[in-house]
Amino acid sequence: MKSIIVPISNAAQTLLDVDQADSSDLCEETLTQDEFLALWNSGLLNEINDQCNTWIDEYEDASICAPENLNKLLTLLEAEMLKQKLPQNSGIDKLLSMAKRAKEHKTGIYFYF
Repeated sequence: MKSIIVPISNAAQTLLDVDQADSSDLCEETLTQDEFLALWNSGLLNEINDQCNTWIDEYEDASICAPENLNKLLTLLEAEMLKQKLPQNSGIDKLLSMAKRAKEHKTGIYFYF
């Protein structure tokens, strides 16, 4: 399973960075291997990497915390949802939901793959 985590406060984000955050201070979503592969094979994760200055892949932890990069992520995901090229079970809906939460909480989105 691949975890996507959004801290609900700046304090929780600081604690997450040092692996001391309480689970009650985090929003967590998981991607199945099939969902991850659907996103990877579509090229969406590479596009996110390019536009948001990160490196999401199967072997590294990654995050998007800068507000301008979160905005880019949201724009990219919303545009991708409108295209409807990815199947509904691709995990893009989970990714979009978590990106919206990160923007709402003014924190970041963390990928533990």
